[in-house]
Amino acid sequence: MPGLTSLLGAGRQNLLRTSKSCKHVVWKGSALAALHCGRPPEPPIIYGSPPNIVETCYSRRLNGSYRLRQLLPTAVYQHMKMHKRILGHLSSVYCVTFDRTGRRIFTGSDDCLVKIWGTDDGRLLATLRGHAAEISDMAVSYENTMIAAGSCDKTIRVWCLQTCAPLAVLEGHAASITSLQFSPLCSGSRRYLSSTGADGTICFWQWDARTLKFSQRPSKFPERSRPGVQMICSSFSAGGMFLATGSTDHIIRVYYFGSGQPEKISELESHTDKVDSIQFSHCSDRFVSGSRDGTARIWQLQPQGWKSILLDMQTKLPGKYNPPPLEDKVTKLKVTMVAWDRHDSTVITAANNLTLKVWNSNTGNLVHVLMGHEDEVFVLEPHPFDPRILFSAGHDGNCIVWDLARGVKIRSYFNMVSVCRFTAVHFI
Repeated sequence: MPGLTSLLGAGRQNLLRTSKSCKHVVWKGSALAALHCGRPPEPPIIYGSPPNIVETCYSRRLNGSYRLRQLLPTAVYQHMKMHKRILGHLSSVYCVTFDRTGRRIFTGSDDCLVKIWGTDDGRLLATLRGHAAEISDMAVSYENTMIAAGSCDKTIRVWCLQTCAPLAVLEGHAASITSLQFSPLCSGSRRYLSSTGADGTICFWQWDARTLKFSQRPSKFPERSRPGVQMICSSFSAGGMFLATGSTDHIIRVYYFGSGQPEKISELESHTDKVDSIQFSHCSDRFVSGSRDGTARIWQLQPQGWKSILLDMQTKLPGKYNPPPLEDKVTKLKVTMVAWDRHDSTVITAANNLTLKVWNSNTGNLVHVLMGHEDEVFVLEPHPFDPRILFSAGHDGNCIVWDLARGVKIRSYFNMVSVCRFTAVHFI
């Protein structure tokens, strides 16, 4: 064949290795840190000779796929440093989220503003105005085309992320917005944004993915079973077919999108106090609910209906046990936040006795008790692809990185501002 000197291949595909091409190369930690869900690491820039593809395929056949825990010890997270510290709002910031690329950070504040920051240099990119009261929640669409912000002024405002132009003002609630969720469900160009309010209602706003136009008449479900009931939290399943909500009347309500339109299919009444934290798992139909009654429940849809596993905050580890700082002072245990690890193998709960508890999500057995905070914890954020890592933050101003596999603290960060209470933290 013209242009070929050997039928054994050329370049990286060459089967005839030389001593020069087999030279030892030291991999940097930054290359290993580029792993994502078992993907091979990105070679460093100084890595001159990529591995022979035949040898790579052979080693993969022998060893199987890479696993993060084999290549990256949790000790590397001890070297995490503060990237940037910014004072950019005139009042408290209670809402923080990333866009879908991780290149922009959105902050919502009590000064009624939503601000967009670059993650590389911390530069302010834009300020989104329009709300007349505190920002209560924010959500970014899965297409990364828009951001929605709910406020205590009873409205939801939506902006285009490409131009920062306002797209819609949604008015369907008679009280403050308590949670916002974009649905991951795709049905042609039809999409949904859900909102819950302190008026005891949940609204499903339909919008078009091509035109980015919202319907001004939502599908509304008034769920106020008695005066004063509020809908306070919500979570979509991974595929968007289910939405679970928690409320102050102790009831969990589940909505289903199987027919293309939202419909309520269940009311779960196992809790005896308000349900103020709820979270679907990353890749199944299970969700966990946390309540002020001192329990959490892992729910799963079965042929007979939704069944739950009880997680009691009074449960203690067998054997040696060190009581948390407030165990004798807290008269009633309350769950303040719930979360799943990245692989859904464990559930993490935070309680008002300043402890975090790690539970086996399949059996409900208590695995670890994590202690290190000095005030209540309201933020639990799992690492986006490492199931061993959890980030927690609370009203003590501390951010702690935990190793869930060993049940130990890896690193702690303290905000030096005189008065600081964390209520929103996100991993990229």
